[in-house]
Amino acid sequence: MSWMDRVLEEQLAAAAEKGELIAEPLRGKPIPGIDEHRPDGWWANSLIRRERSADRREDAVEAMKAARVAFWRAADVDQLPALVREANSAIATARSTGSTQRSPRR
Repeated sequence: MSWMDRVLEEQLAAAAEKGELIAEPLRGKPIPGIDEHRPDGWWANSLIRRERSADRREDAVEAMKAARVAFWRAADVDQLPALVREANSAIATARSTGSTQRSPRR
């Protein structure tokens, strides 16, 4: 064991003695899916799903921002229901496919 390993082990032992390594809020909670068999590369697939989800969310937020601008540019109140339907459609598209269909500026 090298001197660095010894120092690290001593620091970990001291922290454990002081109770600094105890995560009370997590005590007793099961790890989700611990008993499931996972195929090779499962973590990479999970990462890709999370990243795609984040991208879809960003696209949906952008669609929402564009829709808000269109609401303020509406010629009259009667035009708002159509703009809301259009905004909802753009947001739903962004959530499901990850791409937005930007409406032309009014």
